[in-house]
Amino acid sequence: MFSIGLIENSGGEAANYARFENNYIFDPQFDIDCVLSVLMEICEILATYSNVKFRCSGFDLKWMVDVGTDLSTIIEDLPSAIENLKRSENASIYFFEQQTDRDIVFFGFKKEHCLAKCLKISEGNSPRKEKIGVVEKLSLVPLIEELTILFGDFIRIACIYCPTRSSNPHFVKWVDSYRHLFT
Repeated sequence: MFSIGLIENSGGEAANYARFENNYIFDPQFDIDCVLSVLMEICEILATYSNVKFRCSGFDLKWMVDVGTDLSTIIEDLPSAIENLKRSENASIYFFEQQTDRDIVFFGFKKEHCLAKCLKISEGNSPRKEKIGVVEKLSLVPLIEELTILFGDFIRIACIYCPTRSSNPHFVKWVDSYRHLFT
């Protein structure tokens, strides 16, 4: 059964959060003038903490995802997927880094359920999508709740571990534009 989330285990690292973020050195070529850049930096910093884990499972597939790469590929578009699901419209979550080049597609809405499938994106001159794993029937309300919790956990954890980056105007504007998802 499909499941996704961000896990933060309590640990002794709390005193080092802000200090580490302020000492974290980035490539000066890295552009910080858009929300995607800020989100990527936050994920990269979160990945350095052993007590923050990203998980994804489902479709009878083995998932090897991490905070630094895989979470950063989906987090910007996650709010749009939640909005579409709330309207019973097709949505997707696209993992496009490392060996996890997969697209989770939600479709076939009937009453309180939807179908979900995982597509593998093949590389080459003519990329194509092929279904891998099984198609799952998901209850819509718990799915929306789980994705909303992931989004909220990301914001909460980013604010704790990355106070400077989470106060960046691009991040603040992005969060504010999706605040309605939590009501």
